[in-house]
Amino acid sequence: MKKKRARRLAWLGCGVRVYRCGNPRDPGFKSPRAHLTRRFIMSVEETRRVLVSVLERGIDYASLGVHEGRFVELKAVLTNTTSSWSMWVYMGRERDYVLIPYIYCSCMDYLVRTVFLKTRSYCKHQLGLLVAIRRGLFKTTAVTLEDLYTIVDEVIERGFSVTLRRKLYK
Repeated sequence: MKKKRARRLAWLGCGVRVYRCGNPRDPGFKSPRAHLTRRFIMSVEETRRVLVSVLERGIDYASLGVHEGRFVELKAVLTNTTSSWSMWVYMGRERDYVLIPYIYCSCMDYLVRTVFLKTRSYCKHQLGLLVAIRRGLFKTTAVTLEDLYTIVDEVIERGFSVTLRRKLYK
């Protein structure tokens, strides 16, 4: 009987180690992380359909922060035009996250499970945003384009936006 040996394969940029146990050439070899081999590469429309189907099955809204008013829509009115550009932010207890509906979230769960491992096509913040939009449980604030850049930069770099809180609570 051959000894199973663990061998480090790679370091991912997020600090996750990937290991493989045993010899993959053995006929009975099964990776201990075989459940992570499902890969999801979805378009925006497919992600939207998955999120809607999850909502139809029923979820615990308390865990999504929907009723606490944590989702904020930032509307930046472009000068010399009548159009506006919007960005979403989730104001968490410890961190803030930038959201683009059905496309992107700046949380670590989205980065690891959706971008790197591709085991899921959404995170809980995207699901909560969809619920908040459907029920109208979000705050909207008008900001200049420069303030929008500042808020997004603070959320990405520091994880917390002081400028956003000044805009909301002044």
